[in-house]
Amino acid sequence: LFRDLYTSRFMGAQISKPQLAQIKELFDKLDSNGDGSISQEELTRVFPMSKQHAKEFLDRHDLDSDNSIDFNEFLVLIKENFLSKFNSLDVNKDGVLDRDELKAFMGGNEKEADRLMASMDRDNNGVISFEEFVVGRFVLLGMLPRKH
Repeated sequence: LFRDLYTSRFMGAQISKPQLAQIKELFDKLDSNGDGSISQEELTRVFPMSKQHAKEFLDRHDLDSDNSIDFNEFLVLIKENFLSKFNSLDVNKDGVLDRDELKAFMGGNEKEADRLMASMDRDNNGVISFEEFVVGRFVLLGMLPRKH
């Protein structure tokens, strides 16, 4: 299954192998019991959300109605909510977002670009990977804690 998803034809997405590996790594972190799916309990454990909010989230993203999100459903969620935005910001197509790309996105505002870099660059290497972008978006939505 995972091997079959290494194709750029999946749902018409242009998902690179490194992006797919990062998505899989993030999925595995959220799937804390390792059963291959993210349950309501795992959602409430990882994200500061009520059981009702987790249920609503599952209702929106659980495509096969099995009360959990498997990797294919997670991939659809990521593609629909994050991939196209990341790819549009990655102007030089090197697979990461650098300060210049953030500055361009922020309309030339260096201060805002630096603030965004500081909040999303979790490993402090000066660029934002796709995984950091996804995690950063969850942070901005209040669904994950800010980095320390």
